[in-house]
Amino acid sequence: MKDVIVSFVLPSYNRRDVLARVLFKLHEISEKVPCEIIVVDNASCDGSIEMVKSLYPKVVLHCNKANLGAKARNLGSALAKGKYVFMLDDDSYPLGDSLQRGIAILEKNKKAGCLAYRVVMPDNRYWTNGLFTVFTGCGALFPKDVLTLIGGYPEDILYYAEEYDVSFRLWANGLKVLNPAGLFVFHEKPLANTGFSQRMIQLIINNVNIYSKYLPRQMALTHIEYENWRYKAISEKEGVAKAYLQGLELSIPKAVVNFASDIYRLSLETAELALGLSAIREKFKKFLDQGNVKRAVIFKAGKFLPEIIKIVNSFNVLIEAIIEDNLAMIDSKIEGVIIVGVEELKVLNYDCLISGSSSLLVNDETEQLVDSLGLTSGNIRFFRTCDYD
Repeated sequence: MKDVIVSFVLPSYNRRDVLARVLFKLHEISEKVPCEIIVVDNASCDGSIEMVKSLYPKVVLHCNKANLGAKARNLGSALAKGKYVFMLDDDSYPLGDSLQRGIAILEKNKKAGCLAYRVVMPDNRYWTNGLFTVFTGCGALFPKDVLTLIGGYPEDILYYAEEYDVSFRLWANGLKVLNPAGLFVFHEKPLANTGFSQRMIQLIINNVNIYSKYLPRQMALTHIEYENWRYKAISEKEGVAKAYLQGLELSIPKAVVNFASDIYRLSLETAELALGLSAIREKFKKFLDQGNVKRAVIFKAGKFLPEIIKIVNSFNVLIEAIIEDNLAMIDSKIEGVIIVGVEELKVLNYDCLISGSSSLLVNDETEQLVDSLGLTSGNIRFFRTCDYD
């Protein structure tokens, strides 16, 4: 038998039928690349364990007595024999030759700590993380020694935002998260599968935890305040305001502990790398070198909008407004810039439209909208804050 090159690691919980389909797909892939499949079961009670033993006896199966969340990924990677570890969910798998292409990229680029795969949803939509410097949990390829170097996944996070914790530690160790354009995983589960209230609670808790743990103090305070405002507006739009308040209350104790310690705190320079701000600043400088910009509007209040505003202001470009379709955000101000509705796009005076999000997906969608509205057919230019590697 050939030496294992890639170890697929799949935490699983009560997804027997979906897991069976994914294992079938991974076995097809293993005919082309020497792979092993590791399923870490988080105490399923739906026959998942029996299914794996019966249909896929060669799969390495580790059974937990409880749902351990992100910790399950560390248990799986500890068992891995491959040079590379491909982190998947129990409902995701790489498409086409994405695995082979990913391996080739990592072989050539030793500064790549992780490849973030674009996620293809069942309705053919794509999905990427909220920051282009952070991978998406259901499709990420790592050199195994990198996971060992950074200490693996955080074990105090059950789910949601653990990717940010891992990604920040990659950047802190001089490594990069890359987003190659042609790498895809299929993700069978719809994004709305988990109740939005519970998602809102965990997102607030985990984001506050990560910001207060890693970011320089003033930057952390700024973004905790901004993210709480942003999630409040999202919760109002989605009708889960009580969940927002619950998440906010539960996030405070962890933030207090984190602010009392500087063990994991990044320098400002490293934080700007980890958040993609250095790349955005350099990209915007080159953009301005190609043509003068005097007045701009920003489209969408993304995760690190305050920093994007500061970058634009540093080049003496006047920001007329921020455009949003979330009515709960209208008339608020971020860094002194007012938020207005989408209908203002054809009213305001500007020569540049800037994406306010560091998500590759939102940049894609914004660029498509700009094209469909014909906004750049005249003298208006569009600036993407991020591109695929």
